[in-house]
Amino acid sequence: MFFFLKLLNKYKTVVKFVFAGATATATHFFILFTLTDIFHLWYIISTTLGYIGGFFVSFTLQKFWTFRNWSPQWRRQMILHFLLSLTGLGVNTTMMYILVDHFGLWYIAAQLITVSFVGSGNFLVYRFVIFKKESNTKAVLPGGGHFKKKIVLAAGIFPPDIGGPATYVKTVAQELAQAGYKVVVITYASLPERDFKEESVDFRVIKVSRTKNLLSRYFKYFLAVWRQAREADIVYLQDTVSAGVPAALACYLRAKRYILKVVGDYAWEQGRQRFGVRENLDEFQKKKYSWRVEVFRRLQRWVTKQAQLVIVPSQYLKNIVTGWGVADGKVKVIYNAVAPPPANFSRQQVRSDLGLSEDDFVVISVGRLVPWKGFRVLLDLTPALAKEIASFKLIIIGDGPEREKLKVQSEKLKVKSQILFTGQLPQEKLRQ
Repeated sequence: MFFFLKLLNKYKTVVKFVFAGATATATHFFILFTLTDIFHLWYIISTTLGYIGGFFVSFTLQKFWTFRNWSPQWRRQMILHFLLSLTGLGVNTTMMYILVDHFGLWYIAAQLITVSFVGSGNFLVYRFVIFKKESNTKAVLPGGGHFKKKIVLAAGIFPPDIGGPATYVKTVAQELAQAGYKVVVITYASLPERDFKEESVDFRVIKVSRTKNLLSRYFKYFLAVWRQAREADIVYLQDTVSAGVPAALACYLRAKRYILKVVGDYAWEQGRQRFGVRENLDEFQKKKYSWRVEVFRRLQRWVTKQAQLVIVPSQYLKNIVTGWGVADGKVKVIYNAVAPPPANFSRQQVRSDLGLSEDDFVVISVGRLVPWKGFRVLLDLTPALAKEIASFKLIIIGDGPEREKLKVQSEKLKVKSQILFTGQLPQEKLRQ
């Protein structure tokens, strides 16, 4: 299926030309058949009127659909199109006369041969003369300035949703907008669509409600990326499946290359959360699972392999991604960064607020409290660490469905006094 789509995408201009021509030809044939067989007009008059009828259908579809030409010089283009049509009409009429009157072909068969011959010539003239693409060097604003480069960020979550990816996308969008880029963020959101409000004056945020069913929200997300990607210089995908699949498909059919950020194995995460997978991430790479898990795995790998560049936050994840069959040179490690605390930051005050002393040896772990993040493993290590370091303290920042289970686990391990669960924190407090 994907091979067929790739083939269509590769020759999409030719395919669209044929479909547009077929529509114009259908108009032509309808007039030809109606006037010849129903009204009994001479076939030469019928085919002439049919050719004229298909002219306007052909011009509209070829200009705005096949060659996506938005040049305001439509009058010149229509004149050239008309002259080409007159030439085609002459060739069409001559060939029809020769094939029907001299060779005795059925007029419908003769018209098919004629249309094929004329259509091939028309495509070359349309492509290289009438609807020729303009050079990018003309994209200059009055006064000498250039148009802003447009970057589309396709994300799964965005503030006020909680999570590292949401914070990352907002930060990147703000920085790019301040650097002079035109930025559009496309994301899912929990609020009903009618309640959506603009999040920033610096960049545009397009939200797709995740309250819809899976197919509906994927389709709406696909359409949003499809529309925005047409004029985009870069499309930057933030995950491999929920946003990645519809965004990658839109880019694929647009013939628009994209960059992908991979921060984990989505198939493994879903397997751990929903489908009974118990193995760790390394073991998961070597085994086969139920069809649901394998569907996620195949989708993830397809999206990743189609990317122009893959960004990962660690060498470990780079090894995972290259294990999916992605070329090593296409995967770039860019480590995550932490913003500095405010200028008035006081280490002593923050420790005092948390009930910590200056002598405490503090380990902080931040993340959504879900099974695949490994917090249970971290708690299992705590008794040994507390035995080795008397002043050991573990602070777990974040919230999620595993929070109460983790608290119960800390009580069973008798390390409750060494562990502090802060819950969700604002970004400023988190940096402190």
